[in-house]
Amino acid sequence: MAHSRILIFFICNFGLAAGQIPKYALRGQEIIMVPTISGQPDELLWKHNGNKVVDFNGREEEVYGSFENRVTLDWTSAELKIVDLRYEDRGEYELEAFMNKRLHRSSHHLEVIDKVPQPSIACEMNNNGCGNTPNTLNS
Repeated sequence: MAHSRILIFFICNFGLAAGQIPKYALRGQEIIMVPTISGQPDELLWKHNGNKVVDFNGREEEVYGSFENRVTLDWTSAELKIVDLRYEDRGEYELEAFMNKRLHRSSHHLEVIDKVPQPSIACEMNNNGCGNTPNTLNS
């Protein structure tokens, strides 16, 4: 019985972190990654699939690779804004923030999708063979 409770505890507490709920954003649009940390960080590092996106050492900010000219980092809240989203931007984002000499992490999963087209519905009405042209209802 005690083993069952321990197992349930670990699944509930650590399974949710591993199974991060994805954020969906449209290609060409923007998204803001809001970290799950509180307080003003001394140093920040955002990574995408393990690669550096933007690094702030407390004085200077450096943006890497394809994120150059597309990201804005809020040095106070650690929020990361990405504009002109591309399919390559989808994946895992991780923030490493140092506050009071302690490391804090925040993970996010991003999916970049296309806009879903407006569906169309067509209905042909049959007049029981009267020879009239079928009527079509479009919406």
